[in-house]
Order: sequence, then structure tokens, then C-alpha cells
Amino acid sequence: MIGALVSSLVTLPLSVPFQASPRDVSLLAGLGIFQLALPCVWAVRLARQLPAPEISLLALFEVVFGIAWAWWGAGEEPTIEVLTGGVVVLATLVLNGWWGTRSSASVVTVS
Repeated sequence: MIGALVSSLVTLPLSVPFQASPRDVSLLAGLGIFQLALPCVWAVRLARQLPAPEISLLALFEVVFGIAWAWWGAGEEPTIEVLTGGVVVLATLVLNGWWGTRSSASVVTVS
């Protein structure tokens, strides 16, 4: 909260005069809900059920989708290094999921 307050005070002079149209305000509200609130709630809820390595991989997944949205929505061209990093993150997520199902299937319970 203190960081948000300091950030707001520092950027306040740069935002005068306030000229946000209703469309701009609705876009900002949508970003606040769908880009901040929902992912944070999901991350907190999933942290109770998923192990820490999977949570950290899912956090990297957000970075991959951010780049994909910028590429698709704004026409930005990612470099080969960015694409390689995205492939590494996605491959790690897939292999981690595959390894988790494979190792949980090999566990034999004796009753």
C-alpha cells in the first residue's frame, strides 16, 4: 500500500490534466480485474494445492502470455531469444506435468 501511494504521488504531476474518456476508464477497470485481481486470487488459491516449483513455473507462464499478447495485439515482433525463452518455459511446464503424472502413476499403494 505504501509503494502504491508513493508511486501515485510521484506520477501525479505527470498525469495533470486528467483527461480519461469513459472508454479509457472502462479499459483500465477491465485490466484491473482481469490482469491483476483474478490472476492474484487464482495464484493464492492454487498455492494451497500445488507445490512451490509448479507455482513458480505458472508465474513464468504469465510472462510468456504477456509477450504473446503484445505480439498478437500490438504487432510487436519478439526476437529469437524471446521466442526461445518462451519455448523453454512451455517445454518445462509440459515436462513437469508429464513427469508429475508419470511419477504419481508409478506409486503403488498397499492397503
